[in-house]
Amino acid sequence: MDTSVVQAWMFAHTETVRVLLLVCCLGYVSVAYRWLRPGRRVVRRSLLAAFVQFWVGLVADIALVESGAWTYRDLPLALAGVPVDLHLDWALLWGLALAWLSERWPGRRGSRRDFGILLAGAVLLTVAFDVTIADWLLFIERTSAWWLLADLGFLTVVLGLTLWVHHSPPGGAFSRAAPVIPPASPRLRAWLYASGFALLFVVAVPEALYGAAAWLELPVPTTSVPVLPAVLATLGLALGVWSVDEFARRGDGTPVPWDPPRRLVVTGPYAFVANPIQLAVGALMTAALLQRLSWLCVVYLVDVALVVSLVLLVVERGDLESRFGATWRGWRRAVPLWRMRADPALPRRGAPILFFDDGCGLCSRWVSALLHLDRRSVLRLAPLGGETARALLGDDAVGGGDARSVILYEPATPGGAPALVSRSSRAVLRVTGVLPMPLALLAALAAVPGLPIVADRLYAAVSSARHRFGTPPRACALRILVDPRRLP
Repeated sequence: MDTSVVQAWMFAHTETVRVLLLVCCLGYVSVAYRWLRPGRRVVRRSLLAAFVQFWVGLVADIALVESGAWTYRDLPLALAGVPVDLHLDWALLWGLALAWLSERWPGRRGSRRDFGILLAGAVLLTVAFDVTIADWLLFIERTSAWWLLADLGFLTVVLGLTLWVHHSPPGGAFSRAAPVIPPASPRLRAWLYASGFALLFVVAVPEALYGAAAWLELPVPTTSVPVLPAVLATLGLALGVWSVDEFARRGDGTPVPWDPPRRLVVTGPYAFVANPIQLAVGALMTAALLQRLSWLCVVYLVDVALVVSLVLLVVERGDLESRFGATWRGWRRAVPLWRMRADPALPRRGAPILFFDDGCGLCSRWVSALLHLDRRSVLRLAPLGGETARALLGDDAVGGGDARSVILYEPATPGGAPALVSRSSRAVLRVTGVLPMPLALLAALAAVPGLPIVADRLYAAVSSARHRFGTPPRACALRILVDPRRLP
């Protein structure tokens, strides 16, 4: 058969070919499943790894398109010029199938070299395939002179990340006592999952719905609401960042049920509401909806809300109650499911303690302001050189450099979360989490990756010059001294 005729037919029936490609990928994955027979836990970890590959690959592909490495044809169901279904196909083939293959070889006892060979083989095989069918690439319109180098780097990063994420959660090859490759931390995994879900539900799906409506020639009139979307997006982003970080830091896990926290998280935003991540996503989706208001997005938002509510009431509730029992029931009695509390409901023995320099005028003014805002007397405070500091932090922690630092001590919780000690700018930011809403959302700044490093420099400059602000005012010092929340 004349290849030009086949190519002409493919380009004339693009949508049909795209559907057939997806069906073929599903078929290959079915064959791989029957051949490799992964267990239930392996399938769950591989689905998370494939999801991370999907969204990271999509974002990286958009960046490469913007840099001129290649350009895609003008196709429906595309995001920023990149066909979404292309990355879904790859997530099935080189997400699920690659993860399952890595369980068979190198497996849990594989060496760093073995995993490197597997990654190199997958990358080179894919590059060779791309070169072989370069003239048949249905999605690509044109390529640059350096597209092969870009393709090599892209595949190495995306497939390497897939293997790393798949083997990092409990049960993976990198989670054992002496891993050949350090695992991705719970915090990194939590950020990868959360960022992907936010991109999917807040950006990609609405764009895909509008693209499908245009393809079907379905009229979807839109309008926009001023100011309110920005407010909702800011609040949702702050609440979401804080919630995801708290899950990783105090729970040693992620918000995803297939990679859950090992401990019940009852601090941070979870002291205000039981489902802060779902509220944050709802706020972000509502902000996006109001920015481009239409009946299509309203229907989508209602559908997502119904599905999330069903999952929480039927699946997640039973799982948490079976794992944490009376501790979970006690927390749920104190914290509403959806309605945000004005003040945090922290465990009786879980009150955080703020250690500060009681001879510093600036520190004392700041602590006095915190006590005024802490209406429910959640916070405790103590001098850095006092008995409580020596008992909880040790003599080394109150001497030397720490004498110039603010330290926040958050005790272990009934849910099993260990004590957490924060210093300097992180302590200043995290302590706001015990204040009433919306001031408590300032604690989200401590969770922003990289921001505490910058804030610590500013904190160090202020801390080194703090005594220039004088000694504590008499009234301020007396108030702190007689306050019942003060510890020795």
